[in-house]
Amino acid sequence: MAEVEHRVLGVLGPLLPTHITRPAQRRLLSVLLLHAGTDLDRDYLFECMWGNDPPRSARNALHVHISGLRSAIPDDIIATTAHGYRIDPDDDAFDVVAFERLATAAHGEIHPSEQLSRTTSALDLWRGGPYQELTDDTFAVPEVARLEERRLGLLELHMQVLLALGQHNEVIPRLRQLVECFPLRERLHEDLMLALYRSGRQAEALRQFQSARQVLGEQIGVEPGPALRDLETRILLHDPDLGPTDLRLARYNLPRPTTSFVGRDEHDAVNVAAHPFTDRDLAADTTFTSSASSSCDGSDAATSFRTEVDRRCGLLAFQDRELLDDVAVFNGWFGLSDIEAVCAGGRDRAAIAAALMRIVDMSLLLVTRCDAGSMRYRMVVPIREILVAPRRSSHGRVEERYVRHYLSRALSWGQDRSTSTATPATVDDNVDNLGVPGNHSSRSR
Repeated sequence: MAEVEHRVLGVLGPLLPTHITRPAQRRLLSVLLLHAGTDLDRDYLFECMWGNDPPRSARNALHVHISGLRSAIPDDIIATTAHGYRIDPDDDAFDVVAFERLATAAHGEIHPSEQLSRTTSALDLWRGGPYQELTDDTFAVPEVARLEERRLGLLELHMQVLLALGQHNEVIPRLRQLVECFPLRERLHEDLMLALYRSGRQAEALRQFQSARQVLGEQIGVEPGPALRDLETRILLHDPDLGPTDLRLARYNLPRPTTSFVGRDEHDAVNVAAHPFTDRDLAADTTFTSSASSSCDGSDAATSFRTEVDRRCGLLAFQDRELLDDVAVFNGWFGLSDIEAVCAGGRDRAAIAAALMRIVDMSLLLVTRCDAGSMRYRMVVPIREILVAPRRSSHGRVEERYVRHYLSRALSWGQDRSTSTATPATVDDNVDNLGVPGNHSSRSR
């Protein structure tokens, strides 16, 4: 926008132009601009300027203030009407109009790059709270509230445009600030959840949903709306339509598992379990790192590792620990459909997905994303050995379902090969799991 002499920036900060310094003139200009394009009679202006007790010289005082404004700004924008005055600022010189025009254009634009340009330009007009000369006046409240709401809606659009342009990592800090300032705006919670998910921080995204639920419940006594609940479910189920994530655990570049938890490759076994873990807080625990294991002999490292696995398992809820024990039956990578077929135990799909992410959060499972967008999980050999050993005699029914499931997979695999519908990743998963349930030695990658 070109530089202009007159611009109301009540919505953008202190009133401009700054060279108008007399409080009465600044107040009068703010009142006129609050009702730009509207004839204001003198009685209304008396009330706005002096309340219910105007001075006897109010008419003359008002005339003096109008003359002062006309000398400070282009005098042709303040017109004298039959009963009072009206201000008609040029659209390009009035920041409220400029903001509204840019905001409307941004909402109507279909190209994200153009939307970003318009939302940025519109938001840059704001320098502070609206109509700062009238902050204590009830007659200004509706317009102030409208402008604040309009600005917040544009901020939400701005965040969504940045997400659409792939800047999910960059918007997280700003979204956290906005959620803190406006905790009841569910759209902001949605945007933050989506940004976290696309940044490979699924557990944090799900925790943000719980935070939103708590705030909404405590402050206004309601549950999250349908859109927020739907997003949580889609995150739990790894809906590929939610877009890309930065979760890049390479399927074929994981450290090679050792053939036994206890043995000459003890330190390697601890490293296999330690390196892929993604939990940021727990990653700092030296009990689970190679540096710690390097200071121990084989038996000490085994004891330390087992103790840490037991500790983390003990932090899980009973239902999550039960699922962890059940999925230890899988030799290779597995997905939600495999769990449903082998060891769902009456759990619904969303509950399984939520439990898996809590287990991943404790670094007891590896997780990766397939090319098709679905999530795959795997338990490293040393952890599986710890979990399976006490339950070998009680795994009968799970193992039976496991065998039936993968025999069925093997039969369908032959058909997939003939029709070229099997992917290398799917074939490898099936081959890994065709061995004895819970037996890590069937095949190593």
